[in-house]
Amino acid sequence: MVYHDRSIGLAGIAVNALRGPHVTLDGLALVGQVPSHVEAPFIGYLETHKMELRYSQIEDPCSEQLGLVLRTQRAGDLVLSRPVMVAEAWAERCGDTTEGFIPHQEWKTFEW
Repeated sequence: MVYHDRSIGLAGIAVNALRGPHVTLDGLALVGQVPSHVEAPFIGYLETHKMELRYSQIEDPCSEQLGLVLRTQRAGDLVLSRPVMVAEAWAERCGDTTEGFIPHQEWKTFEW
């Protein structure tokens, strides 16, 4: 899913956990993974780079410095990682489901 903002253009991308594309962060695969296998290395990356870890109100780990929220997507009986990446203009409070810039529809749980 792609999000546009009239003032900045492309503002965010939510990657499909099943269809990709593949996205990595310093070698860490962020798409289509078991969430518990991504969260610990993600936290380690943030600690190593002295970045702050935050959690959304629905417990998605995120980094405002990276403009990255590690969401999940249901795929049948599985739950897989689905990163949402936003432009710098949307990065502040990117994990805030009520006051952030990411559209409300993103925070709904859905299957693809």
